[in-house]
Amino acid sequence: EEEGEDNFTRFVSAIGDKTRPFVLDGGQATQMEREGVDLSGHLWSARLLCDNPAMIKKTHVAFFLAGADVVVSASYQGTVEGFKRAGMSEEEGKRLLRFSIQLIKEARNEAWEQMVKDGSSAGRIKPFAGASVGCYAASLADGSEYTGSSYGITPEELRGFHLERLKLFAEEAPDVFAFETIPNMMEVEAIIDVLNDPQILATNIPAWISVCCKDDETLSSDESVEEFAKFVASRVPSTRLLVSVGVNCVHPRHVEKILSTMRAYCDLPLVVYPNKGEKFDTARREWVPGTAMDDEDFCKLSDSWRANGATMIGGCCRTSVDTIRLLRERLMR
Repeated sequence: EEEGEDNFTRFVSAIGDKTRPFVLDGGQATQMEREGVDLSGHLWSARLLCDNPAMIKKTHVAFFLAGADVVVSASYQGTVEGFKRAGMSEEEGKRLLRFSIQLIKEARNEAWEQMVKDGSSAGRIKPFAGASVGCYAASLADGSEYTGSSYGITPEELRGFHLERLKLFAEEAPDVFAFETIPNMMEVEAIIDVLNDPQILATNIPAWISVCCKDDETLSSDESVEEFAKFVASRVPSTRLLVSVGVNCVHPRHVEKILSTMRAYCDLPLVVYPNKGEKFDTARREWVPGTAMDDEDFCKLSDSWRANGATMIGGCCRTSVDTIRLLRERLMR
């Protein structure tokens, strides 16, 4: 790592380096459930920020050690409003959001120290600690990020929602803002506006925007991937902090076509982290057994994702530390 190289530059050059893969984390909630943690309740992993931060940190560390170059905070569903609904004060809610960033940074430092000590850091870059910035729908915890409904709020309210949360995260200086599972164009536009807000520009923290798709050509909202890619391309020249776009929380079989559409219009590095392909029963809030791909098949698909321009690759729901370890091995070939 070069002395004095700022974090923005370090991140952009890492994701732009075609000679080595850049691996993301997997499903942190999935990993915690494997460890026996009960995540029912509307704040999912964010609830653990209160009850069991050691478990969150342990999970973060495990993903770094398994090969992730960036791991994101347990804040996807975390919003001050959501925490207030769970009976906390505004101050406590803000403290928890900042705390989520402190935890991911501590985890990164501990993991890297361990890797340097045991020699597994050879051939790796010092990993990045990301802030998971969920869509507005995630704070509603009603699954509307998968239906893409337009929320019934104004673009201005949506911008305000994102600006306030980014300012909180920025106080703890994460390495990157990961806007995840974004379901509709109204929110994409609001996020890009916020990334150009003087207060956020001043942080110099890079960002990626990853949309949620229902099939291989449509966002959750029924707007097209093509429309998304064209819009982003039109805003890239004036949005310095936006360094990557892509898709997450989608069936792995849909990824290749989504990426090729994005790549046709937009020349940013692409990010992808799909689910394992299971069906989720929203009414029963559970995954339908027997519908998933195994890790081997999932990782095999990553070859085609790279061929279609993905430089950052990881997993979303139902992927584990094992998935990420296997993925890194495959991508390193």
